[in-house]
Amino acid sequence: MKSASVSKEISILTDPLVTFCSSAKYSLRRLYLSAKQYTGAAGIVYRGHFAVTRSLVNGFKVNNISYNYNPVRLGDLGGLVIVLAGVDTLRQAIDLKRQGYIKTLYAGPNIVEFSSDAQNILNSNEIDLVLTPSPWVSKLYCEDHSSLKDKCYSWAAGVDIDYWVPKDSSSQVKLDKKVLIYSKTKKKADFKLIDDVNHFLQSKGYLVKVLDYGSYNHMEYKAELNEACLLIGFTNGSESQGLAWAESWSMDVPTLILKNVTQNYRGREFECSTAPYLADDNGSFFIDYADFKNQFLQWEEGKKTYSPRNWVKKNMTDSVCSLTLYRRLKND
Repeated sequence: MKSASVSKEISILTDPLVTFCSSAKYSLRRLYLSAKQYTGAAGIVYRGHFAVTRSLVNGFKVNNISYNYNPVRLGDLGGLVIVLAGVDTLRQAIDLKRQGYIKTLYAGPNIVEFSSDAQNILNSNEIDLVLTPSPWVSKLYCEDHSSLKDKCYSWAAGVDIDYWVPKDSSSQVKLDKKVLIYSKTKKKADFKLIDDVNHFLQSKGYLVKVLDYGSYNHMEYKAELNEACLLIGFTNGSESQGLAWAESWSMDVPTLILKNVTQNYRGREFECSTAPYLADDNGSFFIDYADFKNQFLQWEEGKKTYSPRNWVKKNMTDSVCSLTLYRRLKND
């Protein structure tokens, strides 16, 4: 990307523009971030949810879609604006649309948890489309505001398949008997299940590595996936999209994910998913220890086969996902 100060068809925002109404403190920080982005001091500064912002920016770039990211000046703002993150950013965009600077406004998927948050900001009439990371989140948003039924659009961010790529099989890095257990849970019952799964796998001669969420970086996660033949996933109730699963699929590592369909969070219970994009080609759910053993043995004995990287190439690359969103906005 040459510069954030070039007028484009679409503007992607994760931070407010610097205007006369901006606070001096925020304006200086915003200008500093833009300068770093422009000069390339640390590459493009992806703000908001890093993986989501990176995917959309890169996807528009590879598809030659006219865009800019976090333009500095009001005059550089595109007619269509996508606010990926930030309540303050969205509030400013709503005001700018009222003033006629924005023709079409998309909001999401990383702005609020419930559509009733931030004084029901997602229900603002100025927003033309609300982006959510998966269908179950769309359904949840509509429970608070039925008016969002025709405005919610489930859109998954893509995966960088050039980064999340397994080493050539000839390098013999991948181990046929290494399994990763991905733990992103705080439930005592899950810890007991993880122990049972771990003991079962070890009894069958597998090398098992437990990855606790937050204890590793992307490079370490990728290195572990490079050696693994399977990933067993435990999450804390739900995943809005499940990018860690998609990264595993891109590395051609299928997943067995503990299924959960309801969650109690912030005092309310709602339907959810622990892997909204799990499909026959990339993995399977299991509901308890007995079901895990059944699913695992079907995979181990070759009765159930997966091709996760091929699935990602067809459904969840930066290019595919950004083009899907672009086609949707062109229909508005």
